[in-house]
Amino acid sequence: MTWPFLVRAPLLQSLALRVALCSVLLTGPNACSEQDALREPDPTARVPGGKDASSATLDARTEPPRADGSADARSSPLIDASRATGAGVSEAGSAGSAAHDAGLTDTGPTTTVAIDGAAPSAERSTDFAVGTRRIEITSGAGRVLPVQLWYPAVDGAAAEAEAGHAIEEFEAKGARRDLLAKLVQDARKDCPNLTMHAAIEATPYAHSAPFPLLVYSHHFNGSRFSMFSIAEALAREGMVVAAPDHVNGSLFERKDALSDAASQFNREFLQTRAADLRRLLDVLLDTQAELVPAGLRGRLDAQRVGALGHSLGGITVGVFSVSDTRVRASLYLAIVPSPALLRLPFGLPDPKQFRTPALYLTAQEDATVDGQGGPAELATNYEGQPLPAFWIDVRDAGHFSFADDCGLVPEFDEGCGTGRRVTNGESFTYLPAKRAQEIAARYSAAFFAVQFLGAPATRLTEPSPPELITVKQRGASAPGP
Repeated sequence: MTWPFLVRAPLLQSLALRVALCSVLLTGPNACSEQDALREPDPTARVPGGKDASSATLDARTEPPRADGSADARSSPLIDASRATGAGVSEAGSAGSAAHDAGLTDTGPTTTVAIDGAAPSAERSTDFAVGTRRIEITSGAGRVLPVQLWYPAVDGAAAEAEAGHAIEEFEAKGARRDLLAKLVQDARKDCPNLTMHAAIEATPYAHSAPFPLLVYSHHFNGSRFSMFSIAEALAREGMVVAAPDHVNGSLFERKDALSDAASQFNREFLQTRAADLRRLLDVLLDTQAELVPAGLRGRLDAQRVGALGHSLGGITVGVFSVSDTRVRASLYLAIVPSPALLRLPFGLPDPKQFRTPALYLTAQEDATVDGQGGPAELATNYEGQPLPAFWIDVRDAGHFSFADDCGLVPEFDEGCGTGRRVTNGESFTYLPAKRAQEIAARYSAAFFAVQFLGAPATRLTEPSPPELITVKQRGASAPGP
């Protein structure tokens, strides 16, 4: 077997090393058996859709959607719709082999219903300029976490955002920027996305309604900006994205794959990562928190909170979204959020405990997910999701294809250049990274726009392009206004 999320560095291709690593992480030679289950200037902040400003009571905790399906303004409009109408399954697109689609069965036609409660206002726009800024928060045990925010910005920021900045500018001048610049200099040139398109410290756009808030968890040895293209796409839609560096498990503490894996792939650090996201929500939803930029303080909607994560970040989101009832929608990128092999040793939730609508965005040639049980294990998790649930599979994509740091360091190469298919072992060329990143950004934005902004579900259910995308859906779809 292959240890989940492990990088494909040649050193770790040794079976003996993988077995030894399993023993280190899970304590015992049989642990890997198949049986083991900023104080900012005043704002003019704008926000799209949903409630008016007077409804933005930003509680630290909210109750989950009601199990009996009765009306609840705090519930996701789509999950309310699916409860009212029952489950259905649909599939579109031609990409992907029959083996890759194993474990999914049609159970009936898709039900189409109207959204109740989404109510995007006439002020809503889907083409905001994007602003970004860095803040710091303190999490448990005095951990100081760099956090990146992306948000809708004033129109005057559009030119700067379009022109872009080198990703080194995510860091202030100093040792961290120097380290990032060295990684960029040494990186392969065909895959990493090295230009962000956001205006630094731009003023948030003013609007009468609060912004939906999304938190992002990065992959093994990743960073808060590992998927900045997705964050930018979400901000353009009118949402705020907040992403921490999971300190002691990020790009800036990276040493070597073996020791890094030993320190990160365990129950304790997974809980630490989830606690980072919980603390981040606490701070951002505190209407008095001076760490939050003034243009966003008190302008974030506690009733429309989502979470997304890639690889180990997706497992983090699975744990976090089950335990924190503020989360109303979850996006899992290139991961099985609760693989059976890790469920017991890592304390992961059973898929039946998932409580939010979700999108699984997967890569057809993902060797890491294949090592977790592949399509069958993905199907088990997907089928356990509350409705609605979506599964979008991208042909010729690999584990890091969706990430802007694909190929930035050798550990992130799966998805860059050439590889071997998990379906038949044949050599092939991965989908160009920039194309994969664009697809991931587009569908990520579509999912949360459908959930929180009343966008038409066809943005998710219509494969584009159909030769690369397979879409599966369980539950109701709902057209926008």
